[in-house]
Amino acid sequence: PSGTKFKVNRVKGAKLQQLVITGSQGGLIQFEATFETQTVEREVEQSITGIDPGRSCRTPLQFGEVDAILAMGNEATALDTFSITFTNEFTADVSKFANNMTLFNPHIIKQGGEISYTCNYDSAGAEKNLSIISDPTTINVDTITIMSGANYIQAVITSIATSLDLPDVERDYFKLNYTGRIISDGVSNVPEVNITNA
Repeated sequence: PSGTKFKVNRVKGAKLQQLVITGSQGGLIQFEATFETQTVEREVEQSITGIDPGRSCRTPLQFGEVDAILAMGNEATALDTFSITFTNEFTADVSKFANNMTLFNPHIIKQGGEISYTCNYDSAGAEKNLSIISDPTTINVDTITIMSGANYIQAVITSIATSLDLPDVERDYFKLNYTGRIISDGVSNVPEVNITNA
């Protein structure tokens, strides 16, 4: 460094490729984001000013603060584990560069994702209808709310089932594993994720 100027590898801007929210009993809620960056500018001079805030660890989100209303488990309100994945698909490299040496602004051409969770099996619930796997008109709605005091993150997910693993009753295993492809129901513009600051 020379004064406040540093030699750095610099990236100006990034777009979200994938966001994964996961949680399991006895643990913390985890968020993992993957980004596609613009072209890396190598060994450029950059002024770095201001106060280094360091690392701050705020109150973590506990799995025990999760409320859920699930399509499976006869609208079960208790989860063992869950995972929500949101994805953005961008234009191919041919369009991203478009006769340029550097990356042009990539456009999102498709959005999607997946929801999966494990809950208690209920033979009187929606899972009794196994045709749900082969029926593309059956749309399931799951609501998962992550609380943090008076604030919360609420995900309302509509999906079509792609996998439904029923329990092994002979081995006293009464858990259900559901996986669904996130879709829009064409009416209420869900799936949606709301962050509410009470």
